[in-house]
Amino acid sequence: MLLPTISDYGTPRPGSRFSSKHIWAGLWSQIVVSLVILVAAPGIFAEQVLSGEAAMAMLEHIALGYESHQRQGGELHIRGKLFQHQFAQEGYEIPDDQVMAPAWRTFEYFEKNGKRRYQEQQYGSENETGYSLDNNEKLVAFWPRSLRTYPLHNEDYKWSRLMGDYGECLVVKPKLGYENVATAMRSLIVESEAHKAGATHPWDITVTFEEGIYKIRVVFSKTGWETFWIDATKGYNLIKTTKYDDHPKILRDVTKQLQYVQDQTGRWVLSAADISGYSRRVGVVRKMELLQVEAGELNLPEELFELSSLDIPRGIYTEDHHFSPPLILNKGGTPDIDYLGPLLEANITTTQVAKIDGKGDIAIADHHAYIEHEAAKTEQHPRRPAAANQRQWQPFITWFVLVLLMGGIISVLIHYRLKRRGHP
Repeated sequence: MLLPTISDYGTPRPGSRFSSKHIWAGLWSQIVVSLVILVAAPGIFAEQVLSGEAAMAMLEHIALGYESHQRQGGELHIRGKLFQHQFAQEGYEIPDDQVMAPAWRTFEYFEKNGKRRYQEQQYGSENETGYSLDNNEKLVAFWPRSLRTYPLHNEDYKWSRLMGDYGECLVVKPKLGYENVATAMRSLIVESEAHKAGATHPWDITVTFEEGIYKIRVVFSKTGWETFWIDATKGYNLIKTTKYDDHPKILRDVTKQLQYVQDQTGRWVLSAADISGYSRRVGVVRKMELLQVEAGELNLPEELFELSSLDIPRGIYTEDHHFSPPLILNKGGTPDIDYLGPLLEANITTTQVAKIDGKGDIAIADHHAYIEHEAAKTEQHPRRPAAANQRQWQPFITWFVLVLLMGGIISVLIHYRLKRRGHP
């Protein structure tokens, strides 16, 4: 569209009330309006909403961004405190013995060459501490009255569950496949596809991006949705989640907000967490505060990550979760050697489970849930959100056309107004 020019307005007649200064005033108003539109347009169009394949491509892009910012190796020591309080939602009553009174507890986390150790003061007891170990061979949870060992498959998910309330702050949500931002984004892609065909309510996932923040909104039912905020300026880490569901049997409205600092090696470390809301008529407030973080060459002893570093009493209840159902190695007495020997000699891969019946007979079967999870993790997606890249110029084109259109309209209105006032 061609905009009117000064010559289109003609030459002012002698004695006319509309001299050239009026024409220039009209053109100046056009320029001012255009500048206002130019300034406002980025804010109007910056939050581009992606859905469908473009949204899926952007989820993969976020996952790759998170992975590219992860720093491996080195040593890390974190010390902090945890707060938890449960209470009845307003208008309802719950017995005091069914909720948790407000209390602070301490925790520590150690990491060295892939080995990890977590210890947490037990709720309601200043003298009891729970421990979890990952020594690259197996996972161990020693909580005052029991000892449990776990295999390494699904390691990150299991480890997050063995880190108590601190682990719940770290994960995107406490569900297999949502241990960190990368696995969560790819799980959303897989689950979205699974809820398309034949689903009574297909998932609706949209992604927006503004000022370095990705906002992922997932509508998973007629009554519920959840939203995730990922900060690209902080290592693509999760900074906020909300989950809402007003189904009468669920009634959930929970918000989690997270803050980060960088340690001495540049790694992003969770520095504060605030979880609040209600679920099933129970209100909850959880907090995490970082007290100390050390990174680099700390000379942590190797023994810190071994069972020998824990004061485990003899005769403690012991379960081995390498087997399904879990093998009870010790229940206040000696392990049943007749069962233990054949189980340990069984040739079991990481995608299989061993089951033992009451007679001691062993059956080996495929671990279908784990096989499906591993397939979802290794599924390849486009490295760059091509569909999203194709649209990156659309906001600029849109507001540029809008500027031309508004300027043209204003110019035409000025032109016809001048003609009505007697200007040729």
